Amino acid sequence: MKALTAITFLIVTLTIFATLTICGCGSGGVPVNLVTGEVRYDGKPVGGAMVIFVPSADTAGTHFASAVTESDGTFIVQTAGANANGAAAGEYIVTVTKTAAVDDAGNEIAAQAETPSQYDPTRPVTEESSRPLMKNFLPEQYTSRETSPLKAKVKKGKNHFKLELEGK
Repeated sequence: MKALTAITFLIVTLTIFATLTICGCGSGGVPVNLVTGEVRYDGKPVGGAMVIFVPSADTAGTHFASAVTESDGTFIVQTAGANANGAAAGEYIVTVTKTAAVDDAGNEIAAQAETPSQYDPTRPVTEESSRPLMKNFLPEQYTSRETSPLKAKVKKGKNHFKLELEGK
């Protein structure tokens, strides 16, 4: 059930981001400040994670910003409708998720399966088999703005945030 919650959150987030990107946010764009950072979980870099800066109540009217981490855990934030990388000045709650398709045993499935038998999206779903599920590989508390303890205050100019994740 937790995997379904993470999938729903990711789909909604990506839909909002795509909509804002397509529609834009005005002719002048959103004024932003460079925001970079890194994500570590139990001291190790987290690659392929979705990092989302959600404006706090004190930063009303600001657009959310997001990034996907590189293999070394680093990221550069982008705001939909902005003319450059970064986020508007203000306070944010930061969420982090890393989801991937998993097999019935909970093992991550590579994006490009070596043989069709390893992953076949057209395979019929039966009681004996099922299509891969999505799994979040990071602690659940970081996936929601209501539960994430991560906060960031973006100031004018350059900003760098080290996001240290802990727990199970």
